[in-house]
Amino acid sequence: WLFAIVVMVGYGLYSSVAYFTPYLTAVKGISISDSGMVSILRNNVSLLMAPIGGIIADKVFKSTAKWIAVSMGIVAVLYIVCMMLPDSMSGSAANAYTVLPSFMTMMMYGTLFSIMSEVKLPKVVTGTAIGLASMIGYSPDFWYSPLFGHLIDANGNAGYNMIFIFLIITCIIGIIVCLIILRNKKINSNE
Repeated sequence: WLFAIVVMVGYGLYSSVAYFTPYLTAVKGISISDSGMVSILRNNVSLLMAPIGGIIADKVFKSTAKWIAVSMGIVAVLYIVCMMLPDSMSGSAANAYTVLPSFMTMMMYGTLFSIMSEVKLPKVVTGTAIGLASMIGYSPDFWYSPLFGHLIDANGNAGYNMIFIFLIITCIIGIIVCLIILRNKKINSNE
């Protein structure tokens, strides 16, 4: 279950990056074409960040759970800063800033399934575990869009800050779950 929750939080963060495009046009007043150009960068060039996240997890943290916890903390801070971007900030600067959480999220997202080795699931149930984790992990596709759409419809542009707050809370949940995984790993290694 811990594995599934980490996948759900990580995938939810990854899939929510798409909300920067309407946020930039509606809240920051950036043209659709400019926001769309950066959207291509956020969605496609960010794919190059996944291997970098893997290298950081392996070489620096030597633990996927530690890396995911740290990266979710960084993403949370980036969303907090995003909510505090001044209205006087240029559209180009705001547009460029949204690349940071996108790249950081991809660096984390690319390592999600490697956390499975730290959960210490028996190999005999690996396929079932991946299937259940995928079913739960990719569930944000079913409920994030209706939830976020409702927040925007009911609150206008203020709905974007509510989305960011929701994403910050999911980061905190992800960090807690990663810490539980690390605690369990430590307990199991002491036995």
